[in-house]
Amino acid sequence: METLSFLSENGVDVTYVSESLHANPVMSAIGEDRGLAHTARLSLSRYITEEEIDYTIEIFTKAAELLRSISSTYAYTNAVA
Repeated sequence: METLSFLSENGVDVTYVSESLHANPVMSAIGEDRGLAHTARLSLSRYITEEEIDYTIEIFTKAAELLRSISSTYAYTNAVA
């Protein structure tokens, strides 16, 4: 399942997505693998409730778990030696 669809189907609106998949320069600078150095940016307003923030964290956590389950890079870099 596509991550953006997953977020949308769970009520998390995504209004902007970069057309390029460049790694985050900060994550790259601290030594993260390019395949793992991608980030998501969230915008908040004073009208967002604590419950909405908690729900968004829950959904993003599930989306991250979904991506990790299908990522060969994540599986490789987190394999038990």
